[in-house]
This record gives sequence, structure tokens and C-alpha cells, in this order.
Amino acid sequence: MYNEITCIILSGGKSNRMGIDKAFLRLDNKFVIEVMLNLAGDLFNNLIIAANDTEKYSKFGVDVFSDVYPNRGPLSGIHSGLLHSSAKTNFVVSCDMPLLKKSTIQYIVDRHEENMITLPKYNSRIHFACGVYDKLVLPAAEKLLMNSSSEMKQKRTSIFSLIENVRTNILDMSDLPSVSEVEFFNMNTQDDYQYVKSKYESGG
Repeated sequence: MYNEITCIILSGGKSNRMGIDKAFLRLDNKFVIEVMLNLAGDLFNNLIIAANDTEKYSKFGVDVFSDVYPNRGPLSGIHSGLLHSSAKTNFVVSCDMPLLKKSTIQYIVDRHEENMITLPKYNSRIHFACGVYDKLVLPAAEKLLMNSSSEMKQKRTSIFSLIENVRTNILDMSDLPSVSEVEFFNMNTQDDYQYVKSKYESGG
């Protein structure tokens, strides 16, 4: 159990391609958000949900915070979670990754060391919504979000810009026998959901 680390579960996406809220899809008679809360609760004492419709999550007994800078992608949720977290070190995970294993989370957290951000990479793809973020990155995140808001260049603010400005550790996990690419699979469509559902309910 990581007593001094807060887990921030990102659940603020619009689920446009899915058609319904991904967090409330069911896996083995549990909502996806419940699966993620159970997973996180086995490792972290402190949990936060970053979501804009806070009322929907009130029944889970976890603090829920909406984005200060809405409609700008995952960085908005990460910013909100870090802003309200009392912990220096935070593990961030998207709610639509229910195939993620506890051992993989532990591997990432245990290798954070003195970095400000630690992220996994699998088959050349960096997974920004599954990693460790120090509260110290807040000023850099805030600056990026404020600039995107004032200049109106784009609604989504890329986390690429954030990791270019702070000390970041990228963990290549492609060759680790204990880690599977499916763990980092994000559900975006109904077909994705059916794929994840079959994997989850078969235990694989």
C-alpha cells in the first residue's frame, strides 16, 4: 500500500465515439469506474476522481473535482487532480483502462525516483494517462492550460508540451514478460468495449 501517494482517476472524457459514458459501462456487473476504484484502492489510501459531472460520482464515497480548464483533454483532469491532491506524488490513470494490472502500476510507481513525471511506453507509444505526476508540475501545467485558453489556438492541450518542460522518465515496458500491451488499451468505441469486456470477463 502506497500511503503517501494519491491516485487520480481521470473520468472527464465526453465519450463521443462510445455514445454513452464509459465510466458507467459494466464489467462483471460492476461499473468501469468501480473496477478502477477497486484496483486503485488496493494500492493507494487516497483516491480522487477528476470528472466534470461530479454529481454522478457522489455515491462512490470519493472526492470528485471538475476541471478548472474544461474541454482541453486529459491535461485538464490531471491539473484538477493535482490541484486538489494533498500528496506530493500522484498516480494518474484513465478510467477506461480496466485491464491494467496492479503489478504494472507498482512497477511504474517504484521507478519514479526523483523525476517529476514517470510514464510507461509500450511499442513506441507513450501512455500519458497512466503514470506518476508530482504536484510540482502544476505551475507548468497551469501555464500551458492558460495559454491555450487565452490564445484559443486549440481546445486540447497536449501533454507532450508538458513533458518537454519538466523532468520526465519514460519507461519502455515492451519487453517485460509481466506486462501486456492490452493493459494500456483504451476503450473509445462499442467494439473496444466488447473487446475489453471479453478480456476482462475471461480473466485475460
